Amino acid sequence: MFCPRCGTYNPGERLACYSCFGPLAKGTPSPPDPHCEIHTDNAAIGKCMTCGRVCCFECASLMDNRLTCMTCAASAVLTSDTSASEAKPKRKGLLSRKK
Repeated sequence: MFCPRCGTYNPGERLACYSCFGPLAKGTPSPPDPHCEIHTDNAAIGKCMTCGRVCCFECASLMDNRLTCMTCAASAVLTSDTSASEAKPKRKGLLSRKK
């Protein structure tokens, strides 16, 4: 079962996630040995909390303590770089006076 809080795969009938200790839904069937959607030979370690894609150790990264796939992580980095450059206010001189 995938944790709804952090996206980590928890095998078996666990009541709490072993990664974030969040509660797991009881009675939800867990998929038998899930595999990564990009690297089909690799076993999945979790689900991306942004897009829902199942990812392996090679594809997964942590952003803000949430499991994220490499595609969503790359797009988050690209959008944060452009928004940071656009959000910079223009500096005025500290000693300049309005006449």
